Amino acid sequence: MASNALFSLSSMLLVSLVSKFIFPMSPLAFGVTIFLVPLLTYIISSMAFSSKLPPGPLSLPIFGNWLQVGNDLNHRLLASLCKRFGSIFLLKLGSKNLVVVSDAELASQVLHAQGVEFGSRPRNVVFDIFTGNGQDMVFTVYGDHWRKMRRIMTLPFFTNKVVHNYSGMWEDEMDYVVRDLNSNKKFQSEGIVIRKRLQLMLYNIMYRMMFDAKFESQDDPLFIEATKFNSERSRLAQSFEYNYGDFIPLLRPFLRGYLNKCRDLQSRRLDFFNKNYVEKRRKIMATNGDKHKITCAMDHIIDAQLKGEISEENVIYIVENINVAAIETTLWSMEWAIAELVNHPEIQHKIREEIANVLKGKEVTESNLHELPYLQATVKETLRLHTPIPLLVPHMNLEEAKLGGFTIPKESKVVVNAWWLANNPEWWKNPEEFRPERFFEEESGTEAIAAGKVDYRFLPFGVGRRSCPGIVLAMPILGLLVAKLVSKFEMKPPTGMEKIDVTEKGGQFSLHIANHSTVVFNPMIFTFPSFFLSISPNILPITLSISLVFAFIFFAISNSSNNPPGPLPVPIFGNWLQVGNDLNHRLLASLSQKYGSVFRLKLGYKNLVVVSDAELANQVLHAQGVEFGSRPRNVVFDIFTGNGQDMVFTIYGDHWRKMRRIMTLPFFTNKVVHNYSGMWEEEMDLVVCDLMNNPKVKSEGLVIRKRLQLMLYNIMYRMMFDTKFESQDDPLFIEATRFNSERSRLAQSFEYNYGDFIPLLRPFLRGYLNKCKDLQSRRLAFFNNNYVEKRRKIMTANGEKHKISCAMDHIIDAQLQGEISEENVIYIVENINVAAIETTLWSMEWAIAELVNHPTVQQKIREEISTVLKGKEVTESNLHKLPYLQATVKETLRLHTPIPLLVPHMNLEEAKLGGYTIPKESKVVVNAWWLANNPAWWKNPEEFRPERFLQEENSTEAVAGGKVDFRFLPFGVGRRSCPGIVLALPILGLIISKLVTNFEMKPPIGMEKIDMSEKGGQFSLHIANHSTVTFKPMTA
Repeated sequence: MASNALFSLSSMLLVSLVSKFIFPMSPLAFGVTIFLVPLLTYIISSMAFSSKLPPGPLSLPIFGNWLQVGNDLNHRLLASLCKRFGSIFLLKLGSKNLVVVSDAELASQVLHAQGVEFGSRPRNVVFDIFTGNGQDMVFTVYGDHWRKMRRIMTLPFFTNKVVHNYSGMWEDEMDYVVRDLNSNKKFQSEGIVIRKRLQLMLYNIMYRMMFDAKFESQDDPLFIEATKFNSERSRLAQSFEYNYGDFIPLLRPFLRGYLNKCRDLQSRRLDFFNKNYVEKRRKIMATNGDKHKITCAMDHIIDAQLKGEISEENVIYIVENINVAAIETTLWSMEWAIAELVNHPEIQHKIREEIANVLKGKEVTESNLHELPYLQATVKETLRLHTPIPLLVPHMNLEEAKLGGFTIPKESKVVVNAWWLANNPEWWKNPEEFRPERFFEEESGTEAIAAGKVDYRFLPFGVGRRSCPGIVLAMPILGLLVAKLVSKFEMKPPTGMEKIDVTEKGGQFSLHIANHSTVVFNPMIFTFPSFFLSISPNILPITLSISLVFAFIFFAISNSSNNPPGPLPVPIFGNWLQVGNDLNHRLLASLSQKYGSVFRLKLGYKNLVVVSDAELANQVLHAQGVEFGSRPRNVVFDIFTGNGQDMVFTIYGDHWRKMRRIMTLPFFTNKVVHNYSGMWEEEMDLVVCDLMNNPKVKSEGLVIRKRLQLMLYNIMYRMMFDTKFESQDDPLFIEATRFNSERSRLAQSFEYNYGDFIPLLRPFLRGYLNKCKDLQSRRLAFFNNNYVEKRRKIMTANGEKHKISCAMDHIIDAQLQGEISEENVIYIVENINVAAIETTLWSMEWAIAELVNHPTVQQKIREEISTVLKGKEVTESNLHKLPYLQATVKETLRLHTPIPLLVPHMNLEEAKLGGYTIPKESKVVVNAWWLANNPAWWKNPEEFRPERFLQEENSTEAVAGGKVDFRFLPFGVGRRSCPGIVLALPILGLIISKLVTNFEMKPPIGMEKIDMSEKGGQFSLHIANHSTVTFKPMTA
């Protein structure tokens, strides 16, 4: 009653003030009003305190305690106030009451014993916007709506069954993080701000669970958009800036601009989620009809909405909750955990020892996390010291209530200072220390659980009705990530720093690290005994002795002949421990300077022969092309090629000749180029049109890769299947690119080399190989069901009247005539998806990046086109008239050879090369990148200078026949050369000409150059960070 009167009097003051400016009012009357209103307000306010309210500082009229405590009501300030006013106190913040609880027993009352009374959520002017006035689950009032939303959200996200079903996917996403950290040498010297990569991982985990969708990379436009929206939402919602207008209605008009920003952001943000994710799932469900199977959380949620349990608005606000509450809070905890581990290397070591001793060489998985108590203690200690939501999500009592003997006015905001409960030195020993051991010693019975026996001093996820259900996901995800990183890397601060800065930065709810940590990730050096921990101690010495005896005999025999030079190998491992997994073109070039133009590496039981000389390349690829015409096998490529049922990776012989002929006719002839070049130009014109119609590309720029990827897929799928994708959002396009990206990642990784080189270690690859088998099975089924079988049906329906209208018709016809098998058909599709599309895409990215960094080259291409073609369009038929354009393509392929070691060769029998004996079944690679970048043979090879192909290198061609310069082999040469040269060169020339004539391509504002860092794999050389490019239309 008193608070209502207080509000009324405040309103009277506002009216009086407004009247002063709008209607004439005598100075005397105005002065009396100014004096009386605060006085009466204070009197009534004092009357309100006559009941037994919790203690607190004396409040002032209108403002309450706001002028005393300020906006930043953080956990540390509230902890200091509890020392003065007690374990429960009240702050009057304008028209609102804030009750702060800092005692475990009182926390038990609020969260559990009186959980119904305090089960609602307080409203505020900003969160009303971001939750649609409580249409979500996290911030809605306690009642039927909350119960329904909680039930609908729990089933597809927060159960043990969900954890079991998705934990394998979580581990995959974490393995991608490990791979990325392993593959970039900068992270091992300069370090990396790890947050962004973990953010991608967490978004992919949650979006795969929620939408059965994922982001390709940190440069994926949808990822950039989603994180930008969520970051801005967090900034606006978490800020203390708007408290004054929320606390004091009198001041709310001054918030109008802030609230309009929030409304505008939320409108665009929810529209983004709806169009890009929710509506796509609706369409898939509608298309499948009654046959649709629930495949992700969104299907389950939409199903509940279609049954009338919740509204369409509720659906989108569930997406809102997951984006903020599930992803961001877990990310903060990951950052804290990594920072503390970097600052406490002895804890990293203890976790490694526990994993080695308990799991004996097995991988950490969700199912064995419970066997690792020290790892779990580290997670708990992170959550204790850095409680992610230090005041928990606030509670509210809808009616007047009692708590700790005090009266709590209705609709009070009640917060439990969970951080203080977990960091009060009266209850915890040296709480400021990061010491996981406490959970084995004095705190051995303390658990971060949301049910059962609860220690109310430790509530990182709350407890009771309104506890965070995400504990079911967060605890295993945190444990798995810490285990993966610690077992694979030694994490250190950057050079010159002793510790990582762990300064806090808080918000209305959050507690995150103020400065995102730069961390150096040094890969753990493999030690031989750790792989044998699972062998019984009784037989380990015998196993090792026998292995060593046989190894020495084998090595003595294998090194007795006139093999090429190379580093001295050791038994079993050969040179693996010396050179590592990442056998990239630059490493092999440096070794050639030490061991010569042909040298050998012994990798376990396999021989790798490296050729770095043009004359020797001639021998391998041409003169002795039959001897070295096969392909080496490896355990992963056997899976992805069906043990050589394809064309690219099969052994040399009749099968290869037949597959090459059948693939060449519909894809790789001049007639094909002539027939399809018009279609290529159409697809490229669509790219130009899209760029012209997108105003953002002129200012902010665009990660161009994704649009070029759609263009290339459409070019190849129209040739292959007479079909195309509608847009980047086409579900089939998303599925195809995701399958191919994952296939490339698994096949190109260096991670599996140890098990391929050393059969003794192959059992440890079982999990990796099972991933490959599972992926390939689903991937080939996708191609077969959606494309190959459709062409078969069309051919069958047309019968003898059918005309060959695409490459697949020709290939199926060859199969029906008994030339190849059904398996061969699908493996041709496999080859085209990887070998034809991806390699051309890498070259396009490199070309565009170099052109952005060299605007003078762009200008020269424009001038050549204008001078030579005199206003005509560039077409495939006139490309030969544009030598500078062709030189630009060649210079791109020279400097950034897409397959720098070419596809490897193999000799089925012992052979001679350069006077040396090459053991049978050796893997022979030609370092084509070094041939094209060796400063002994090229002038300033590190420069991007197309002019070289018009000057000193004017006779050098990227051809696969005729007179060949063996220093320049972007497509190889000879029998096993890449037939795709017939398509790749004109496609690259055409797309460059289209972009350069229509746009001035520049780096984004604030950048001088595009980053040209490399990222390699077993075969590929692509750009590490997909380039953001601004496209400024050329004026006529």
